[in-house]
Amino acid sequence: MDQNTVYQLFLATYHPSPEVHKQAEINIRNIESLEGFLPIVLYIQASQDLDLGARQAAAIYFKNRVYSDWEDETISNQDKQTVKDNILQALINTPNAVQIHLTASLHKILCIDFPDQWPDFMQSLEKCLVSDQIQAIQVGLIGLYELVKVFQWKSAENREPLYKIVALAFPVLQAICQTLFESGASELLELCFKIYHSSIQMELPPCFEDQMTFLVPWCSLFVKVIERPMAALPENDAGFEKYGWQGTKEWAYTCLNVLLEKYTMQPPNVAKSFMANFASNILTTYLHQLDRWMKKECYLSDKCLASSADFLNECVKHKATWKIMKDYVNVLIAQFIFPLVCFSDKDEQCWTENAIEYIHKKSGKYLWLVFYCFYLLNGEVLENGRDKDGALYMVGALAPVILESKRVLPMMEPFFVNHVLPEFKSKSPFLRARACELVRYFSDLEFSDEQNLNNLYLHILDCLNDDEIPVRFQAILALQHMIRYTTVRDATVPHLSFVMQTLLNLMNQVDMDVLVTALEEFVEIFSQQLSPFAVELCKQLSDTYLHLLEEIITHQESENPSAGSEEIFNNKIVTAMSVTETVQQLVLKSTEDVLSQLEMTVIPIIQRTIESKAYALYNEIFELVAFCVLSSKHMYLSKMINLHDKTLTIVALCSLLRLPANQIPASLQATWPQILNGLSLMFKELPEAPEEDSETEIADEGDEESTNDENDETVSEEEDENEEEEEESDEDDTEEHEPDDDVEDEDAEYLEYLAHEAAHDEKEQEKREIELLEESLYHSHLDELDPYDHFEQSLKELQHYNPQFYEYLMKSLSQEEQDKIVEILSVAEQSRTGNQDGI
Repeated sequence: MDQNTVYQLFLATYHPSPEVHKQAEINIRNIESLEGFLPIVLYIQASQDLDLGARQAAAIYFKNRVYSDWEDETISNQDKQTVKDNILQALINTPNAVQIHLTASLHKILCIDFPDQWPDFMQSLEKCLVSDQIQAIQVGLIGLYELVKVFQWKSAENREPLYKIVALAFPVLQAICQTLFESGASELLELCFKIYHSSIQMELPPCFEDQMTFLVPWCSLFVKVIERPMAALPENDAGFEKYGWQGTKEWAYTCLNVLLEKYTMQPPNVAKSFMANFASNILTTYLHQLDRWMKKECYLSDKCLASSADFLNECVKHKATWKIMKDYVNVLIAQFIFPLVCFSDKDEQCWTENAIEYIHKKSGKYLWLVFYCFYLLNGEVLENGRDKDGALYMVGALAPVILESKRVLPMMEPFFVNHVLPEFKSKSPFLRARACELVRYFSDLEFSDEQNLNNLYLHILDCLNDDEIPVRFQAILALQHMIRYTTVRDATVPHLSFVMQTLLNLMNQVDMDVLVTALEEFVEIFSQQLSPFAVELCKQLSDTYLHLLEEIITHQESENPSAGSEEIFNNKIVTAMSVTETVQQLVLKSTEDVLSQLEMTVIPIIQRTIESKAYALYNEIFELVAFCVLSSKHMYLSKMINLHDKTLTIVALCSLLRLPANQIPASLQATWPQILNGLSLMFKELPEAPEEDSETEIADEGDEESTNDENDETVSEEEDENEEEEEESDEDDTEEHEPDDDVEDEDAEYLEYLAHEAAHDEKEQEKREIELLEESLYHSHLDELDPYDHFEQSLKELQHYNPQFYEYLMKSLSQEEQDKIVEILSVAEQSRTGNQDGI
């Protein structure tokens, strides 16, 4: 196959003429299955003298083809081997615009083929890593990163290849890192740190027991990167964030924090050794960097500050590190923690420009560090609203500790009266939001004065009407927790429609699962009061779900998802799951008259989910289907009792008849004749056996054939008779000039009656055929049993072995009931006689 021909096709795929690029795509599809085609596409990507646009088009096609067909036989083994032999070299020769797609292709191939179908990949990687060319080293690092990511989240029993990779490659990787650090290659060093992080994120590999190889040199390197001064400092924060070494520093912090997390989960002796020998030195480095940051001698990004706070939070729990920390506590509170939690210029900008982003940002900001700030409960008047916001934030984060403190808990009701209630009327919206948040944190607080609780509730209700989204967001969450109070729950009922509408509007604006959790709780507690709104509520939830589903589908179909989009995607899936669970609650708690409307509302979301193959939501959607069936079971119950059920019931009742009299409790003997009545009812409802129906059907077909023959023989006679009748009719018409209207009406009515009966018979026949089809799909040993014969044998056995009890049972029946038993025995006799005749 000619490489230039294929290249011209990809060159034409971005031609300005739609006809040209469409024809090029068709031509590519026509030849893509030919031997050698896929390797040529790889060569095009790696050819530096070819047009970049064509190389990008080839890279995108190559990635899509690998993702869709690599596991299939549509790509020959020879082509696969050629691709694997040359893909690393191709990565060396590709620019970033092409490399990103080719890297994704490499990852997919590794997921499928490594290690069984690609055992020599590590050897190829090692050649790249020990090369003296920086491009080859970069590709080696890229390949190693993609390989580690394949096993990053595997379960323990499937992580053995990762352990071998780490043991083999990390000593080489550490040497590369040292060289990169000395040469100032921050981007490649950052990639090395990502590899290290991915290998330990799930658990520490066994080789980490060799601390001198896998821990000491790496920790030393991370500390060096953190302490490395920046040669030329940018003029503003935006410049710092884009500075080359900033990302590398952030990954160094992240790796050290993960090491701390994993080693504290090790056996006590290992954890204690790590805290004393490693964590203490790392903590000293963190404190030194924070000291420089507080003195404005260096810049630390938000991620570095958050990592520092997280590390300090863990170190306070251990004796070895607390000894180092305790002398810094006051400084950390005043100059590190407190400024971070106060409302800042960045917060104000975020509030103004993107209130939704503000909610997400503040939802997880340094909650863990306020453990140090207990003294703020007794603080004096703060200078401004921003300081007050920071103080209230800390108090809210301390709520779990305060609620368990017998010394502090009695102080909290006066604290709310003096410091929280006034902020509901604050001109600063962030303080109104903070007041609502504090009510939520202290929802377990018991108020001695009922009026204080009532005032809080009224303020929360007012905040649901606030113009600011973050205020309404915090207010609805506060109300969710306040309804545990009986007085608040009762007071909310008249405002329930307004509360639910506000909550649904927020759900459409803010994709956070806490809102769905709030909705679930409202539906659970106010299920009876919400019945009139159930259909409308379900419609809005369905709209919310469909909106989330479309965004999920868009992400799934995206070829190049943006950075951070994976977390947003996962959040949307969780929110969609929660919405579905709320709909399930509505279905389960709905009345019969509402259920049918709810089912019509949820059908589109069930259908769209299945059609779009949103597998992550299948479990909740199928549960919703199950709940719909469960809630409307009375609609189907009568249709589910078929031949097998009735036969099984007859067998069970006959088994009771066969019990010896001494095994029947005296208290039940008086009711034992009712078993015969139950059997009579079962036999009355018992349909004919499928075999008998089949014989009847065959007989009917035979009758139809004989009838057709008879019809053929008599057709001429009928025609003669019809001619004679027509002549007589003409004579009658001549004699009777006036038509008889009554006769015509009767004929019409009779024809209508016949048509109705025919339609009814047809429906009954169709129903019977469906029942027989259902029965034919189920097979058991009961199919071989004749229920009539089984009943007859049971009675005979009872009469033979227990004649007195048999006589007692029969005398207990009325004459009509005895006649029914005789009819059943007669059918059994006829069935047995028929079988003998057939033989």
